Amino acid sequence: MSGPSWKLTAVANMQQNGAPLDNAFFSPQGVQGDFAAPNLIGIGQGTTFDFAEDSDVFIHEFTHYVSHNAVGFNQGQTYANEYGLHAWGGAIDEGVSDYFACTENGDPVLGEGSLALLGGARDLSDTS
Repeated sequence: MSGPSWKLTAVANMQQNGAPLDNAFFSPQGVQGDFAAPNLIGIGQGTTFDFAEDSDVFIHEFTHYVSHNAVGFNQGQTYANEYGLHAWGGAIDEGVSDYFACTENGDPVLGEGSLALLGGARDLSDTS
């Protein structure tokens, strides 16, 4: 994990052209400039919620970063190969990121703060 491809820039309270950003993300396209790195985690300063206040959000996005660099099974939500759209890696990556955030925090409820903004948190103990 010491190679240059692992360099990461994380931005809290990110906005989009000065407007609230109601989301968080990991991007393997990175960032240029003073904080140049091949990997970027952006944690939004939302309309009614600061996503940086919910540790589930950062841990979830950090897991995307680790799985992308260590395993590389997720090429993005719109990745296509000779067989067409290939969403399997993205689905597995989302599940692993949710699971790790809940496990690390010792709480089966994901995104109590941030996902409430979007209509409710996910409870991973609910197997239905």
